[in-house]
Amino acid sequence: MSTPADPTPLLTGPPATLQALDRPAGWIAGALRAAAIPPTLLTPSSLDVGLPDGTTHLVLGPGALPDGAPGDAARRTVERFVRGGGTVVALGAAGTGAASALGVSAVRTVPAPRRGAFVVRALPGTDPVGRALGPRTDVLVAGEPPLVAPAGAAVPLRAASGRALAPSGGRGAGEGLAGRPLVVDERLGAGHVLTLSFSPAFRRQSAAGEHVLLALLLAGR
Repeated sequence: MSTPADPTPLLTGPPATLQALDRPAGWIAGALRAAAIPPTLLTPSSLDVGLPDGTTHLVLGPGALPDGAPGDAARRTVERFVRGGGTVVALGAAGTGAASALGVSAVRTVPAPRRGAFVVRALPGTDPVGRALGPRTDVLVAGEPPLVAPAGAAVPLRAASGRALAPSGGRGAGEGLAGRPLVVDERLGAGHVLTLSFSPAFRRQSAAGEHVLLALLLAGR
């Protein structure tokens, strides 16, 4: 019996992202502009009335919901967007929390045993998104908490284990990360929620991380 094609659309226009004033959010927007896919910047209140026509991806990053829990209208907007075939990309602790508060993700986080920035060796999964990421790569973790994937979710990218785990950083930099998900892919209706546990555009100095971010945005399923 053949498996039906995934109806989630490819990135066909500018992704939408909630604007924030902190530098990490600027790094993400800068990376997208450099890739010739400048994002449409939204305010949290704009979710109450819907996403711009043609939006296929919504990026939730640092400062996505600065005023706390979203209202019912915002939750309905985002859930309808994902169930209808849209993709949410949740970045770090703030993005993970925002996706959970919006009711579209069951990914959990656990406290990070160490702080600071260090490089982690990352291994792609065998799912369609993992295959789109290409061979083994390195990504930079800058305080993002480890993820716990819910039952049934795919893991397109996970941390390596052993001595290859953290090729840079202080002694024990990768403690608690071995084998843990770096990207979790949850299916919701016809859409997907991708949760990231690394900094894809840290100070705009992580070419490999930006490559992974763009691959996630452009990956077919």
